[in-house]
Amino acid sequence: MTLIGVRAAHPWLDNRMRVTGFQPILTDDRWNQSNLLLGQAVCSVVEHLQLHPPTITEFTDEDLASQNNAFLNGAQPPSYTSVASVSSAHARTRTEESEEYHIPFAFPTVPDSFKELESMTGEEMRAMIFDDAAIVNFFASNEKYSTHTDLQKQIEENNLMSAEKTLARKDDILALNAEVSLLQEKLKGKIAEYEPLERRYAELSDPPCKKSILKKLNQARREASVESDNVSEKLISGDVTVDEYVKDFMEKRTLYHDRAAKMERLQHS
Repeated sequence: MTLIGVRAAHPWLDNRMRVTGFQPILTDDRWNQSNLLLGQAVCSVVEHLQLHPPTITEFTDEDLASQNNAFLNGAQPPSYTSVASVSSAHARTRTEESEEYHIPFAFPTVPDSFKELESMTGEEMRAMIFDDAAIVNFFASNEKYSTHTDLQKQIEENNLMSAEKTLARKDDILALNAEVSLLQEKLKGKIAEYEPLERRYAELSDPPCKKSILKKLNQARREASVESDNVSEKLISGDVTVDEYVKDFMEKRTLYHDRAAKMERLQHS
């Protein structure tokens, strides 16, 4: 577990803001012996940090810093906030969008004592525990509880406003999604065309290996030999004159010996 967005001092926190002072997680043996579930452990840590809050020395998160750095310098904290923040599907920036809903805030602190309970007897307290109406009335008269309730209501109202504005842009978002999907399909087609060209370019730009060149030269040499033999057969069958035979045969055999010589030179290079 790690404290995010701030640097703070607390016996349970190390210099990386990791929770290391919670007894059941100090060692594997203690964790196994505690028989705690992960959720129970997290709740215990959160409850302890609420009752014994750390001393915040710096806000490392930009949003938290913009709202709360003034508090570190002695300014009085404002009372409420909203967590609503809507991203626009158009050219409006995130800052412009958040300004629409921003209300400064500070969470109410947990009181160290309840004066209303100090004057009650044990019997009165036990009776109130089993009287739902009495408990509701007790908390309704508590200033901290009322502050927290007002904060919760304001957050819910602003979240509702945010959701309604998002739904109002539903058609624009769907149209943008369709446009993005179309562009994705076009991109896939372009990539399918590009990849074979890229492989062909790599084949042409890479220096050929000696073995493949020898293979191609040998194939071409054999073809030249077959062609020269075909010219000789044409002479025997009377399909060409002697002059035509000499000219064609010399061309084919010269090509044959040229390729054979190149193979020999390459083999000994």
